[in-house]
Amino acid sequence: MVRMKSSAKRNAVAFTGNSCNGKSTIAELTEAALNSKHQKSPLFRIDMSEIISYGLKMETSLGDTVRACIPQMKKGEYVPDNVVRPLFFSWMDEELPQIEDRLGRSINLLIIAGMPRTHAQIDMMSIAFNRFQVINIITTYEQAYSRYLHRLAKMPPEKRRQDDAGGKAVFDNRWKVYEEQTLPALESLGNAVLHVSHAEALNPRLKRVFTFLRNNRTTSPVSANAANTALWRLNSRGHRINEAISCIEAPLPVNQMLATG
Repeated sequence: MVRMKSSAKRNAVAFTGNSCNGKSTIAELTEAALNSKHQKSPLFRIDMSEIISYGLKMETSLGDTVRACIPQMKKGEYVPDNVVRPLFFSWMDEELPQIEDRLGRSINLLIIAGMPRTHAQIDMMSIAFNRFQVINIITTYEQAYSRYLHRLAKMPPEKRRQDDAGGKAVFDNRWKVYEEQTLPALESLGNAVLHVSHAEALNPRLKRVFTFLRNNRTTSPVSANAANTALWRLNSRGHRINEAISCIEAPLPVNQMLATG
């Protein structure tokens, strides 16, 4: 069994669900709501696709193993858990400390988009983190597939992900994984998982997330004070987080909005 080398455990808020349900967007907004422009924040946001990309670039036997999964990824199959586990622990043990060095600060909270998808990944998170909670974003097949087509239309071919080449067959396979593996796995988390609808507007959806993080003290990776501060920002109409939400729902470019103010 592959285990982490480091004994320094962190906390995590993870966003999961079916493909194209807005995981990365709400993870980015969660980071913005928690971040302060006045001080260095001990949090870091990462997408599982970035960790897979890290693995594809590794010049090690583990990197060879990840690259051997490329044909599966092009078919819409996820990287198997027996590869994800050592890759995730390698990123935590080797890459994350380097990120801390580059940023000049310690990181004790990770905001992760794209996991957990299986029971094995929940077990992996139980080893990696002191505390973690999971937000499952629910959407219909039709809504998610429409978002998938929109993503393909706006992204130039050279910037598309490995799995975007497979079209509808890829999307359908990932929807099947969500229904047959992710949903049953999430049931095992009990009160450590929150289910939110993608149909709900972003501001009230984020308020539900932070209320959940504030109130669920036995498993929450976020302090009550941090959650309350985020809720205050979401209630402040002129705060940059709400300006960013307005841009997303308009929709307009958001990256610059989140980086300012």
